[in-house]
Formats: sequence, structure tokens, C-alpha cells
Amino acid sequence: MKPSYRRKATLSFVLALLLWGLPLSSPAQDVCFDEVTAGRMVVELERIPNLQRQLVIQESITVELTAQRDLLLETVRLQKEQVDLSKEALVSQKELMAVQAENCKREIEAAKPSFWERLGTHSASFGIGAVIAAVLVLLL
Repeated sequence: MKPSYRRKATLSFVLALLLWGLPLSSPAQDVCFDEVTAGRMVVELERIPNLQRQLVIQESITVELTAQRDLLLETVRLQKEQVDLSKEALVSQKELMAVQAENCKREIEAAKPSFWERLGTHSASFGIGAVIAAVLVLLL
């Protein structure tokens, strides 16, 4: 498992302190660093608190982005369910419309008079017209 950046930075800091502290406490006082190495060590030691703050910020950003991702995944799941429900509702609506169209056709057919009803109506009208004509012929 890879050590975290915070752990690496802490280890670097401890190592730098050990390298700086050992020559002071050892009997051999002739251990020293050239200017370039010492300069790099100072720069790295000064960067550690800054890097630790950046690490904390990055960790909080990671937590926030993970939470946002989870929310987006939940949103996508809910939207998929909503689409599925809408599809089912559309199919049900189409079936309902087909049944209603069939019922309308039946009602239209039922409302139309049949051949025999029309024949009866025409015959009755003809009969009434014949009676009126006969009464008029008798009166005149």
C-alpha cells in the first residue's frame, strides 16, 4: 500500500530533523552539507506546512466531490425510474385511448337508426301524408 502524501511529508520532515540534529550531537562535528543541499533542505522544510494545508483542502474537496457524485448517481437512478414510469403510463394511455375509440364507434353505431327503424319512420310519414291527402280530397 502506498503511503499517503501527509505521511511522506511527515517522514521527510523527521528525516530532515534527524539529519540536522545528528551532526550537533555526534562527536564528529565535521559532517556538513554544501549550500545547494542545505538550501534545498530549508526550502523543503518550509514547504511542509503549506503542503499539509493543501492536502487537507484536497481531502475536503475529494469528500465533497464524492458526495456530489453520489447525489448525481441517485438523481440518474430516480430519473431512469421516472422515464420507466412515464413509458408505462404512455402505454396505458394508448390502451385507454384505443378502448375509448372503440366505445365511441359503438355509441355512434348505436345512435344511428337501423334500416327497419328508418323504414318504419318513412312508412309512418307516408301514411300520415296519405291520410292528409285523402282528407283534403274529401273536403274539396
